[in-house]
Amino acid sequence: MHSQRNFPGHAFDSKTSDDPESLSIGKTSSPLNENNADAGCFNDDEWIIEDSASLKMRPPKLCEFLHLLLNNPRYASYTSWVNNNEDLFKIHNPAKVASLWRKIKLRRTHRPMDYETFSRGIRYYYKSGSMIKTHRRHTYRFA
Repeated sequence: MHSQRNFPGHAFDSKTSDDPESLSIGKTSSPLNENNADAGCFNDDEWIIEDSASLKMRPPKLCEFLHLLLNNPRYASYTSWVNNNEDLFKIHNPAKVASLWRKIKLRRTHRPMDYETFSRGIRYYYKSGSMIKTHRRHTYRFA
């Protein structure tokens, strides 16, 4: 199983994804249905991060969200690891990942969050060195 990274200035739980409850804070949520639709059982508490600098609870940053998503077996049809050792992952359902990101970030905008907007956020991490280009469709790599 892939080990989660620590992000500078952020507390990030390093528990393994073998236990889906270990990824959540507070109340638990029900499993997704066979279509993996998250509308009926979305639990925003499982996406909360404690900032180690301020000790405040906050929504995750994009890289933190991707790690939480990859290590939560309930969202296996959304995204999965291609190669754990190389931190390489693939997004299988881009529209649902973008929609979930919109819910988690509590975005208040008149325009919907689509995959194009979501992937632009990922590409911003290329300049900072947090992500590495893979030149493959819907496939990304953490640095």
